[in-house]
Amino acid sequence: MGGAPGLDRGRPDHGARAFGGRVSRVRRPAAARRHAETHTDARQIGTAGSKPCVTPGYWRRDDLTSDAFDEDGFLRTGDALQWADAGNRQRGFRYDGRIAEDFKLATGTWVRVGSLRAHLLQHLMPELRDVVIAGENRDYIAVLGIPSSPEIVHDDTVRARLHGKLTALAAEASGSAQRVLRFAFLTEKLSIDTGELTDKGVVSQRNILRRHAALIEKLYADSPADNVICLDRASEERADISA
Repeated sequence: MGGAPGLDRGRPDHGARAFGGRVSRVRRPAAARRHAETHTDARQIGTAGSKPCVTPGYWRRDDLTSDAFDEDGFLRTGDALQWADAGNRQRGFRYDGRIAEDFKLATGTWVRVGSLRAHLLQHLMPELRDVVIAGENRDYIAVLGIPSSPEIVHDDTVRARLHGKLTALAAEASGSAQRVLRFAFLTEKLSIDTGELTDKGVVSQRNILRRHAALIEKLYADSPADNVICLDRASEERADISA
């Protein structure tokens, strides 16, 4: 995000939740720069212009250039943006996650990871400092929560509070793309060396999902472990049948 040419980050947007507490606002494009909106729901940012700081492509690698730039010369950064104020577009954009992190449930419903993550953190802080969202080709969304401190992982009071918050969020959700039905803490310390964190300290959703695939499978188990918070009725119904 910060490394893409032509993208200027403004002051942190007060009240917007993210890893570390806030996300940055993206300023309106400067002179000789243009921004393209090329994504249907989220906004995908691109940049092109005549200034020397904006490269026209890769040197003698037309294949890489065609992958990285669209037919109009806009760089595909993969960043999702929304208007900071839909009623006043002069205020520019706010960062809304990575389009590459979005996925479809088994039903074909798109899950917008950036906006869902921000919504969850707005309600699940201060217990959590970030969340990792799973559910690609699954029937429902499950979440790994990164605790604000290691001590709270085994605190029954904290778990009960999170259960209550998640239950309320699930009841208010407008559909499966916003409804979380399983939750567990991610207790392992994240590392830049493993790709779980970027050099800016931002959580890499896809790398964490890949490295902790076994934990994700436990989230979706027919009979989940005691440390998994379950909001779906399926496991309870199976338990009743087996009894």
